[in-house]
Amino acid sequence: MEQEQTERIHQGTNGLSVAALVLGIVCLVSPIFGFIMGILALIFGAVALNQVGKTGQSGRGMAITGLVCGIFSTVIMFFSLAS
Repeated sequence: MEQEQTERIHQGTNGLSVAALVLGIVCLVSPIFGFIMGILALIFGAVALNQVGKTGQSGRGMAITGLVCGIFSTVIMFFSLAS
């Protein structure tokens, strides 16, 4: 019984990692909301990495990609607003 419950938890892709990936890609192509979506991609990606590590779900690569895109977009938007 206990093994069945842990197998259900490990199945599927983490939803926050998908959200981080989508927000990361959208913030790269949308300069209007890039800064806000970049920060959200950072938050969702960090939380998703934590959850993937604890639960064993898939989606680690998507969370990392969302983090990288979010960092890149946030830095670019910050420097474009600062100058």
